[in-house]
Amino acid sequence: MRLISRTRDELARIAPERACCRRAELAGLIGSLLRGGWPADERLELTTESAGAARRLIHLSKQVLGGAGPVAARRRERLRRTTVYAVALPTSAVRGFWEAVDRDHPPDRACCQQAFTRGAFLGAGFVADPERGYHWEVVTARPEAATRLARALSAMGLAAGTGRRRGRLLVYLKTGEDIASWLGQVGAHHALLAFENVRALREVRGRVNRRVNAETANLQKTVTASLRQLADIEALRDGPGLEALPPSLRELARLRLEHREASLAELGRLLEPPLSKSTVNHRFRRLARLARRLERQEGGRRSPSARGSPSGTTGPNPLPDRR
Repeated sequence: MRLISRTRDELARIAPERACCRRAELAGLIGSLLRGGWPADERLELTTESAGAARRLIHLSKQVLGGAGPVAARRRERLRRTTVYAVALPTSAVRGFWEAVDRDHPPDRACCQQAFTRGAFLGAGFVADPERGYHWEVVTARPEAATRLARALSAMGLAAGTGRRRGRLLVYLKTGEDIASWLGQVGAHHALLAFENVRALREVRGRVNRRVNAETANLQKTVTASLRQLADIEALRDGPGLEALPPSLRELARLRLEHREASLAELGRLLEPPLSKSTVNHRFRRLARLARRLERQEGGRRSPSARGSPSGTTGPNPLPDRR
């Protein structure tokens, strides 16, 4: 079962015991389902694709609105075989309730804040499966409903963001910690367990992938550096010979030829006395400078200005680098 379906089904079965929480949940439901302005008809029709949300709306309306009149509900089919549940309520009763809610400050009680966000999510909420990423949102057409929802989420310690999509207002959460915290606070404990199981697997997989990528990158760097060092050493060996190198560089060059895949730290441990990685790297830079100097000497010998030289040389031996 998808996380959105699991969460809605679980939240729809929660019945607030306090009257203030029932009022807050109904306010969240109505705020997320209201579309545009108030109709001139006596009946206000609120539609939802969630059967659980429709049942909660009917039940809470009877409890909170009291003698507001009968509540009607019907089911209708949309295109693409989508089922929509329409709940008709007396417009005057809903409008009076909403205006009274709009005049009130956001509820101070934690239970009412949770109930309000629970109702808003039941009406027009969505939570993505954690395999695809962390995203929770509620869409509404009423600015005051979006503001009230964002304040309630903030009071619950969650980092709520706001935005717009296709002319409608959007309140969202974007971190796994916030979504898990919200699921736990509103009472969706089975959905929370399912979310945390997938979240844990995803985070372990992410850590493994990051470590593998880092090790692969380090290995690639080691191989690239080793090939470059071997090219420099072979150029010096084929030129004046390794015996012309200073003893410290000659020993390192021979070790690199014998251990072509070893890291700098491993080469350092093979030296007598053992040397640190930074010291080994410094000596390879000295070998690289000698190899570049030899390349310049060889290039000078092949240049037109050097062809007439009896000795065929353009400078001193490049190897006496004894720094």
